[in-house]
Amino acid sequence: MRPLLFLVAALALCAGAVLLFWRVDRVVVSPGKLAGGTVQACAPRDGVVAAVLVRAGQAVRDREVLLRLDTRELEAEAASGRARLEGLRGEREARIAERRRLVESVHPREREEAAAVLERARVEEERADIEATAARRLGEQGIVGRIEVRKAELDLQLATMARSRAAEAIALLEAQHEAALEALDAEGRRLDGEIEAERIAWEASMSRVAASEVRAPADGTVEGDGLADLVGSAVREGAGVLRVHREAPGRFEGTLADAGRASVRAGQPATIRLEGFPWLIHGTLHGTVERVAERRQDAGGFTVEIGLSARPGGPGPLQEGMSGSARIRVGERVSLGRLLLERVTGQAAP
Repeated sequence: MRPLLFLVAALALCAGAVLLFWRVDRVVVSPGKLAGGTVQACAPRDGVVAAVLVRAGQAVRDREVLLRLDTRELEAEAASGRARLEGLRGEREARIAERRRLVESVHPREREEAAAVLERARVEEERADIEATAARRLGEQGIVGRIEVRKAELDLQLATMARSRAAEAIALLEAQHEAALEALDAEGRRLDGEIEAERIAWEASMSRVAASEVRAPADGTVEGDGLADLVGSAVREGAGVLRVHREAPGRFEGTLADAGRASVRAGQPATIRLEGFPWLIHGTLHGTVERVAERRQDAGGFTVEIGLSARPGGPGPLQEGMSGSARIRVGERVSLGRLLLERVTGQAAP
């Protein structure tokens, strides 16, 4: 029994030594999938697909038109807005012509007529004053009676009142002219505001008409089946409509838990094992951490992006969306015992 106990003790000591002193690189595991091989072509606005101009597998160039949205309703709206805009502009021109007519023709003629009336009233007042003065002198000499003198004085009062009314009429006419011009100017400002609003609405309609083509975001080939079935379907602004295959996936997008986020930094190396790809036969993918999200994206954790630096060969090309897990080396060497303790407790050992 002694040799057996000695052997067991030696094995236990060796195992303890291995757990305590054999150090390995700490890795953070991040599940995720391949991305970056295709680019989405998004709808520029809400609408209904009117025509699909490409087919699956067709090579397209950057900015080439892939499909068009229905523009009939927008074109009718733009035509109606254009008609309203032209009507408002015509009304504005009529107001400008009316103001010019008042300033250049009507107002000068009315002022001239009012000035003539005032001048006649002034002359009549002067004549009545002369007659009244003469009547008073003749009355003092007894040549005319008091009735004639009184009549001359009343004629002078009437002439003075007529001149005052003529002067007031000129002031009233000027006020009426100013009010008429101010009303026309106010109407012009109102029309200018409506014209500007209609112009902006019309330009917005024309912009939506122009933004009715979905174009390729990059050179590549069109992906997807049943593209013709898109005709008549409704799409939302910013929603992906078609996908253009540009190249093999160039990055791996994974998620990190809180503990992993605390250790992972940009520039750290990573190896990626794909579930849908026989990595045991074809090897692993290698890459480097390019970005780690500062904020949690959802309940799954923090987003990490790993750029691929080497792509293995295999029975088929890498496809976007292939799932797998990335093992990120965080540059820390720890003992096997510490790793085992962390695995058992679920927390990092102090």
